[in-house]
Amino acid sequence: MISDALHAEGADLIRQAFRRAEASGREDWQTMTTAVLKNRLLDLTSRRFEEARWGVGSFRAFVDLFDDVVEMLPGPGLPAVRLIDAELSDARSCADEPGVARDLGPDRRIRDDLWTAILDYTSGATYRWNGSEAVRIPSGEEVDEAAAGPLLPTLSQDEFKEWRSKFVNEQSHADSGVATLLYGWLERGEPLAVLPTPLRIAWVVALKRRVHQRLISWFEGEHLSLPADLIVAHQEAPVAAAGSDLLRERLIAAIGRMSDAEIAQVTIPASALLRDD
Repeated sequence: MISDALHAEGADLIRQAFRRAEASGREDWQTMTTAVLKNRLLDLTSRRFEEARWGVGSFRAFVDLFDDVVEMLPGPGLPAVRLIDAELSDARSCADEPGVARDLGPDRRIRDDLWTAILDYTSGATYRWNGSEAVRIPSGEEVDEAAAGPLLPTLSQDEFKEWRSKFVNEQSHADSGVATLLYGWLERGEPLAVLPTPLRIAWVVALKRRVHQRLISWFEGEHLSLPADLIVAHQEAPVAAAGSDLLRERLIAAIGRMSDAEIAQVTIPASALLRDD
């Protein structure tokens, strides 16, 4: 037996390891091998994790101390554990925070200003939180930092490539043909349209989760409350309601702001391209 304080410390480390797996976008984040779990604990403790702190001499013995958090999975192959902790089980680790939805399914999205603030790595603009929304500061524009609010964590191009790389590596179950397609998409920086629909969906899900986790970590680090509407429902207005002229104007304006990579992902019906009028 170990003290309540040591149990709480170990349980919290294990939960953080699974939170990181969840934030990576893996569909099977609730299961991992003991080797992967130990490596995550080492990362979380700057390589200082040692089983001896909990009075045991092996990692398996360490895991057995937390049978209220994880369970060993039977069967051949590498030893693996599954999360059974009620605190994290099927809900996202942040699901009980005010204003955060329990999932980021196809009918949910991160609100537009914050989504753009994280992913707009091509324009050179920065984004600051004014207490209620992300405000875009064009590249080179001077700003009163104290008045404008804290700087939001916009991705760098290298970080976005790293997210793509992690996604490709996570698709280790893919057959050789799909794997080749994925690595080509990664290495050549190809648009999402080159991927088959199941992989497109998987990437969008992974991307939403990564953006979501980046925002949560940032708000926590700045000691700010999460926006109540951080995650919102998709609202798709029908063309008739919005007016085709208005939609056409917005489409033209949006294309003018797009990067080359974003333009490459635009789908236009062939019939429209062949019209002479």
